[in-house]
Amino acid sequence: RTMVVADAAGNQITLTMTTTVNSCGLTVATITATLPAGDAFDHLAVQGDNSLTISGVTVVGTDADGDDSISGTVNITVVDSVPTLDVSLTDADAIGGETVSGAFTLAVGADDPATLSVRIGEGAPVQLTTTDNVTYTGTTAAAAISVNVVAGTWSLALDDVSSDQSYTLTFTATDKDGDTSSDDVSLSVVPSNLPPSA
Repeated sequence: RTMVVADAAGNQITLTMTTTVNSCGLTVATITATLPAGDAFDHLAVQGDNSLTISGVTVVGTDADGDDSISGTVNITVVDSVPTLDVSLTDADAIGGETVSGAFTLAVGADDPATLSVRIGEGAPVQLTTTDNVTYTGTTAAAAISVNVVAGTWSLALDDVSSDQSYTLTFTATDKDGDTSSDDVSLSVVPSNLPPSA
């Protein structure tokens, strides 16, 4: 048996009840709450874990000849998930014009899909673009970047530099309802035309 309930904000949940008979011969009802696939619930606009409670759902069991049970109340708490992001770098020392790469692990949670951005140092974040929610690409002031969230990899095609440079790359994932997670890596780049060392 299923039914759909909603709160004043229009958030909907489907309740499904299944019954089993226990060892004492009593019927035990189990109620499962299911959120619509891909929907983000309205809740407090607060970064991080927070929750929304739908309360006052009254459940009454009715047997085969129409007798009702004592009513019970079900309270449903929906916990807002947040993304988690972990980024690493294979080699922190690079030469201008090279491509550097590393590992990229993103768990978005229920509020999928996420958007991705990259910031170098204190510069403005560059929003990465995607057509399939798998490969994300963009061009920063120092390099072209590509992220594959399925393969769990990222790469950065560096521009050459005229002098030694140090970069901090900050990756940020933002889920469907605005929660964020960030991680960064540090990179040192030297010019490609350095004279050979003695």
